[in-house]
Amino acid sequence: MNNKGFTLIELLTVISIIAILAAITLVTFPAATNRAKDARIINAMQQLRTASEASKGVYGDYSEVKKAGSADATIVTLMAEIAAQKAGEPAEVNITAVTAAEYCIEVALVSGRYWCIDSNMFSDYLSATTCASDNIACE
Repeated sequence: MNNKGFTLIELLTVISIIAILAAITLVTFPAATNRAKDARIINAMQQLRTASEASKGVYGDYSEVKKAGSADATIVTLMAEIAAQKAGEPAEVNITAVTAAEYCIEVALVSGRYWCIDSNMFSDYLSATTCASDNIACE
């Protein structure tokens, strides 16, 4: 007798392996999504630093570096990109103490860390918020 079917044990083993792989994927997918959002926010912040310098070249100072109402379309677009990545969460973009000569901008990432840029060309992760009205630099 030549039996070409699968046994119940073989079918249960395959279903178990598929279930384990699916569980692993479902657990790691949200973390990967959050890392991707953080990467997009950091990229937008890097572009914002470049746009801020370009804005200073056009307007003579950093006065157009602001969350809303900027005449600089690039800055407005980048702020919208940051807000889009933070959808469902408060868009914590902190633009502090923009003066004619200096600025400090930080954003709370999805991961809970902060990314900060300033007019001294600093750009990096921070463990806590540092931009304040009396401190126009990331520290």
